[in-house]
Amino acid sequence: MKNSNAFAIVMTTLLLALVIFTSPTYGINLSALNLAGIHTKSSMVNFAVQAMIETPEHVPVNYLNITFIFPDASTKTCQIMLNSSIYGCDFIYVNSIKTSNLSYGYGYGYANQGFDLGYGYGYFGQGSILFDLTLDTNKLDVGNYNANIILYTGIHPKEKSFSTSQAFSIVQQASSSGSSGSVIRHSLSVDVSAVKNTISIRIKNSGLEDMDRVYVYIPQTNYTSEPFELKVGEEVILNYTVENHGTYVIDVHVIGENENARITRQKSVEIIFAEDETIEASQQEQQQEIEKTESKELQSQPITGLVMLTQLTKYWYLGLIVIAGILLFAFRRP
Repeated sequence: MKNSNAFAIVMTTLLLALVIFTSPTYGINLSALNLAGIHTKSSMVNFAVQAMIETPEHVPVNYLNITFIFPDASTKTCQIMLNSSIYGCDFIYVNSIKTSNLSYGYGYGYANQGFDLGYGYGYFGQGSILFDLTLDTNKLDVGNYNANIILYTGIHPKEKSFSTSQAFSIVQQASSSGSSGSVIRHSLSVDVSAVKNTISIRIKNSGLEDMDRVYVYIPQTNYTSEPFELKVGEEVILNYTVENHGTYVIDVHVIGENENARITRQKSVEIIFAEDETIEASQQEQQQEIEKTESKELQSQPITGLVMLTQLTKYWYLGLIVIAGILLFAFRRP
């Protein structure tokens, strides 16, 4: 009898272990796309949350929560349902919710380590769910934010969640009027002008951080300048000469980078460079060379006359001998 009980206990233990270690398991890899970084106030930021389902088993997905931690440490949670409805906030918009390689239906779900999620509607297959969202910065203050993103799965009381987080900042939009109340952390002021075929590019770091690498790119000529550092408040002027004649527009791209940001400024300038201007410039250069030569000759003439006078004064006695000979010859004539 004891042996029978012992055998039953061993078999039960083995069966339980078999159930635990052979039960279907699943995992979800959750990630946020294009939310991290620096965003300008009044912009609409398009970002996405992607859930990669890494098991062919049935996965009951319930909803997505995004909890925003504001600059003053207060929080607000946006709850996004699979039917695209959203609750709890007014600064997030759902553009679409798309699936890839997944089927939807009713079934039994499992979580990691053999814990079941219960019966319910969910997704089957190995694929992804993409929440395409928009963040309206008009309704948020300037400052630093954190977003804690949680995907809830399973049927109560057997829910399981998967999470990720992102940090981002909202900065004040630069003002075209130049008012003192407008501050932007990363900014380059760029002015571009052209005289004939010479382009002048003025670049100033008008932000709050040094730019470790700044360079100019002109796509029409495939020109890229040597990169340089530009500290806060510093200004440089670069000149670039184009060779082609005619009237056309040149696009000038100025790129600034540091460890926190990469910004691009684009300006266009019209080039008016006729062929006769090249001929005229060449003629002007030739005339300038002639004038320089004549000026040198004029300057050298007084020096030459002085040398001749000096030479004559060295041999004055020869002149006296010649004059005396002429006089003697004249008086000896009958």
